[in-house]
Amino acid sequence: MKQVTVTRREFLRQIVAAGAMCCSDLVFANLVQAGDGQEKGMLDVHHHILPAVYTSSLAKIGITSTNGAPFPSWSAQESIDAMDRSGIQRAMTSISAPGIYFGDVEFSKRLARQCNEYSANVIAKYPGRFGGFAVLPLPDIESSLLEIAYALDTLDLDGVVLLSNYGGRYLGSPHFDE
Repeated sequence: MKQVTVTRREFLRQIVAAGAMCCSDLVFANLVQAGDGQEKGMLDVHHHILPAVYTSSLAKIGITSTNGAPFPSWSAQESIDAMDRSGIQRAMTSISAPGIYFGDVEFSKRLARQCNEYSANVIAKYPGRFGGFAVLPLPDIESSLLEIAYALDTLDLDGVVLLSNYGGRYLGSPHFDE
């Protein structure tokens, strides 16, 4: 028998690919516990939203799709209906790819604020069904730190979401040390 050597990276790539083929988005879900310890449903921690303010802002700069597919319409009620069909009690929302930074810091700052306020409004309108991760106007550090304070302290969002890179700078870059 011929021995095959597989690197750790290749092994992990194959495991992730196999998992993606046989599992749905529920692979990202955990059980939500009621106060008495009884299971209430699942928590979807990877639930993208596409607010109209987001898709219309991107359309104004010529972006109407992601990964080759046009942006679908999104509504909280349709999302709740899909969650109910799948036994999901609560979803943690975040903005979908391609994010908000396209070389214009002012555009990113404005869109981050609009998307984060939209998320807070959805959470308030549907208590117990949604949580939210704020989007940041990275790679602008100063504006991102201000948006973190606003999103967490004023809007009461649950955390922030980070993409792997911003304008070609990966998160491990010294640019993001602050």
